[in-house]
Amino acid sequence: MMEIGVAGIRFDQLGSEHFATFAFSEEQVLDACVHVKRRTQSTAVVILCTCDRIEVWYERAKTDVVEPFLRSLSLSVLGWKEQVYQMHGQEALHHLFSLGCGLLSPLFGEDQIISQLQAGVAISRHAGCASPVLEYLFREAVTTAKRVQSSVDLQVPDQSVADFVEAQLSSLALGHILVIGSSALARLVSARLVSKGYEVSMTFRNLEKADLLLPDHVKAIAYAQRFAQLGEVEAVVSATKGMEYTLTYEQVEGNLLLIDLAGVPDIDPKLADKEGITLVRFQADHVPLPRREEAKAAAMALIEADLDKVKAYLSYRKDVPLIQERA
Repeated sequence: MMEIGVAGIRFDQLGSEHFATFAFSEEQVLDACVHVKRRTQSTAVVILCTCDRIEVWYERAKTDVVEPFLRSLSLSVLGWKEQVYQMHGQEALHHLFSLGCGLLSPLFGEDQIISQLQAGVAISRHAGCASPVLEYLFREAVTTAKRVQSSVDLQVPDQSVADFVEAQLSSLALGHILVIGSSALARLVSARLVSKGYEVSMTFRNLEKADLLLPDHVKAIAYAQRFAQLGEVEAVVSATKGMEYTLTYEQVEGNLLLIDLAGVPDIDPKLADKEGITLVRFQADHVPLPRREEAKAAAMALIEADLDKVKAYLSYRKDVPLIQERA
């Protein structure tokens, strides 16, 4: 196995106040690639920036990577070193391919990571920090991710999530529920609640799409009008794919049950401390998600098949110098 490794920080679970700390420009990333490659005497370096993590991928580093990585991005070594994870060899390869397919994203199965992988390699190449091996690995990860995205529905919603929402609402009289978002999960939950006798309104950023996506007997409203609905509903369910809060501390008053189903928190966690507000956060690892697990297994089968080819290629590359020497 080639000497490939990765070090990174996942910041999405550290609180939104840290997001700005990890918002780096292309120029900053390019400079960081050069800095890490020089300090670690690595053959190649790629820095990957996503919505939930930042990673440095390296080939044949001669020194520890963590401190140069943090310093290259002006991150305090003392403050952030404990948050850094590291992987090498086959573990790193599995991580790269799983990451590329969206299996490690807070929004499970998202495909935005594909363009982020491509951008990371492009910046490294522009900085003169890429290598044939790292370019090959990222290219194969992108190819596998595209194959998985085209053949497996990773964002298929589970009825168990609708069961969870229904259970949270069981203490309320049948009334008006606002569902923020129009994702497949939001539509599934809305349809379930209507079938149980609730009056349901669902938000759309583009109302022209409502005719195609709106479940029967659900009312469509503009996303921008969600605040006007808060005084008329008993509960709010938020299930968007965005990175920004749909409801913040300052925007919500009164007595409300708020249910956050989003992978990345939709609802400001500080609302849990506000008088009259009950905030419930869905935890995917606390509820069985059989359809997701089935989709994940199908994706992993494709990943493993492609990784076998990658490992064979890397093994061949490693033996080339020896073969040439004996020839």
